[in-house]
Amino acid sequence: MAPDATDALAVREKVNKFLKAACSGDIELFKKLAKQLDDGKGLAGTVADVKDGNKRGALIFAAREGKIELCKYLVEELKIDVNEKDDEGETPLLHAARQGHTTTVQYLLEQGADPAIPSASGATALHHAAGNGHVELVKLLLSKGVDVDLQSEAGTPLMWAAGFGQEEVVKVLLEHHANVHTQTEDENNVCPLVSAVATDSLPCVELLVKAGADVNVRTGDATPLLIAAHNGSAGVINCLLQAGADPNAAEEVNILSAPLLSINEDQSDGFSGLTGGFSALTGFQDGTKPIQVAAASGSREAVEALLPVTERIQSVPEWSVDGVIEFVQSEYKREQERAEAGRKANKSREPIIPKKDLPEVSPEAKKKAADAKARADEAFNRKDFATAIDTYTQAIDFDPTDGTLFSNRSLCWLRLGQAERALSDARACRELRPDWAKGCYREGAALRLLQACPSSPGRFEEAANAFYEGVQINPDNMELVTAFREAVEAGRKVHATNKVKTLMEAACAGNIKIFKKLAKGLDRGKGLAATVASVKDGKERGPLTLPLRKDNLRCARHIQLVKLLLSKGVDVDLQSDAGIPLMWAAGLGQEDAVKFDSQTGDQLWQPIHFLRGAVSKGANVNIKTGEATRYGETTPLLIAANNGNAEIMYCLLQAGADPNATDEDGNKPIHVAATTGNRAAVEALLAVTPQIQSVPEWSVDGVIEFMQSDYRRKQGSIEAGGEENYGAILRCLRTRLEDEFKGLKQECIIPKKDLPEVTPEAKKKAADAKAKGDEAFKRNDLPRAINAYTQVPIRLIGFLLNFQLYPFPSSYPLPDAD
Repeated sequence: MAPDATDALAVREKVNKFLKAACSGDIELFKKLAKQLDDGKGLAGTVADVKDGNKRGALIFAAREGKIELCKYLVEELKIDVNEKDDEGETPLLHAARQGHTTTVQYLLEQGADPAIPSASGATALHHAAGNGHVELVKLLLSKGVDVDLQSEAGTPLMWAAGFGQEEVVKVLLEHHANVHTQTEDENNVCPLVSAVATDSLPCVELLVKAGADVNVRTGDATPLLIAAHNGSAGVINCLLQAGADPNAAEEVNILSAPLLSINEDQSDGFSGLTGGFSALTGFQDGTKPIQVAAASGSREAVEALLPVTERIQSVPEWSVDGVIEFVQSEYKREQERAEAGRKANKSREPIIPKKDLPEVSPEAKKKAADAKARADEAFNRKDFATAIDTYTQAIDFDPTDGTLFSNRSLCWLRLGQAERALSDARACRELRPDWAKGCYREGAALRLLQACPSSPGRFEEAANAFYEGVQINPDNMELVTAFREAVEAGRKVHATNKVKTLMEAACAGNIKIFKKLAKGLDRGKGLAATVASVKDGKERGPLTLPLRKDNLRCARHIQLVKLLLSKGVDVDLQSDAGIPLMWAAGLGQEDAVKFDSQTGDQLWQPIHFLRGAVSKGANVNIKTGEATRYGETTPLLIAANNGNAEIMYCLLQAGADPNATDEDGNKPIHVAATTGNRAAVEALLAVTPQIQSVPEWSVDGVIEFMQSDYRRKQGSIEAGGEENYGAILRCLRTRLEDEFKGLKQECIIPKKDLPEVTPEAKKKAADAKAKGDEAFKRNDLPRAINAYTQVPIRLIGFLLNFQLYPFPSSYPLPDAD
């Protein structure tokens, strides 16, 4: 009897939650879910056995996400094999290395992880660390004696690093005597220099040339100079020529009828090497030279670099930059037209899936199959899909030539969410009935379901192709037409989302080279500035905001990315729900004003750098954000005053920032600075702020003392509902509490005793504010709830007079609102 489908789905859901807990590193939740899955094997046995569809267990997921405490629990307490492998032969160490988790890798090595274990493709942790640019991790692995020249299907670690333009890693590998002459063990014979040239990394090319790489080495039909010419890389071309590359080395092949070179930059698989090549170009009797390749690619700079050193080609009428480009381009056009004509002439429709030799089925077997199918149909109609699958399987055993049986069983698997099995049956159906449109639909539906599986993303093209083949068979089937359109649209959305996500990740990382490349890829004619300005993440933050986040200050490259964005005309006043970029820079506190490289001690950058650049580009220093931002309605100067960064305030004031502009509570910057106790900020503002008549002594100490004691002397105004000088504290408090709720540790505010008496009118106002807070809490809008509770006058008095913070564990449940 087939297992109960409901139970199977329930177990599957538990496994998913269990593996997600491993990813998050939540040890308590992980233990709880492991106990639920334990069927008598014990905790260690259960954890060791639970895997996803790719045989990845908890340790692999924890290592991949850098959750070292969970790794310790799994290895030291549960004794999980530190060298376990998934379907691809990848170990926890390799997964951690790919993601750059140096501390996790160090721990796994200490626990006996073998860094030399290769994956199914021959790649090791060192290959992935090199390809992803994890310099310290590369050094760590080499210090453990890992072979610097380990081969994989995509070459050595040096090829991976060079192929991804990882200059610093290339330096380290060369310092450890990596072989610059080694080649891939396939027909392409790719070497590190070819990898670097193909990815257009001039720094890597220079390092490899200096290390003695052969500049005239051949990869299939290509030389490094031919590849550089195809890329239009004038800098790389000049470097190769200076090192002795032969500009007249040629092959009698066509540079244009097929792609010259392609490079797979899938970070999960590493550098897959170079494919494709040259094939004979009609019209060139003396072979294809680098200058012809450059001209075919339309790179004027490359042609200019090659023309003086290339022997004249007799078939080119005019030996000049324009003459060479014009002639080669015309030959290319003719070649493409001939190729297209040939494709059209030879095009003929072939069966999509050839039938295989099928066994003969007796009439008696066919009858039994029909009876079983009838029972299965009944089970399907009452939605008993597990029984239907069992009975369709019996029918298939009697008659394995009936494609309808496979189609029906595929549909049952779909209803149970078993995408892989549904796909297998759909393809079996198509093999048996290649001209049946429904089989195409079944295959497309299974592929669409697979798109939702984390282990099988990105199958939109396959699904769209399956639906399209069905439309070719039955153009009038609107169900197929609609499914095809939906698959194409879904694919477009995902590809666009992935491109935007990758662009934002490049902005976060400060990787200016990758950022430029991705931005150009997203440009659809609007121009780079307009394209970048239109890109937003889920919180409406743009690329100019992300490099300025506090947790990004460690990266020296961020200021270069900011400069690039400003130079391209990106609007410095773009709003998001986090404010404008200027707010982010002004909002960095004094403790974050300067950061230093932990290795060299060099100063990296300061928020003031961005402010100066933004001001020079015409940023509005008096712009006000809306209430929806994290700071509320405020200005850059008010934020800088709250954080006490005098240098930022001086920059803003020199650019025309108004020291008398107020926030939504009527507070000037000097109010904010004094109330929060920032002496340096008060000193900067005192000279430019007109004296406030209510302040008895107009001096730094006088202003601070008055502002910090004013609430005690004006308790009556608070009770009457006027929060005259406390808006800044409320804004600051709201921001800080929002940040606390987003962090790992939450804190409970407990006021001290001996609070002042509160009038009935103030209590009524407190009750009204509390009601608003309760409503926000019930709809899980915690920031607004905090804001509402904070505005309660009785709570405000207790908090401002005397308070203590008592932390409680993050796992402790929040109490319901009273």
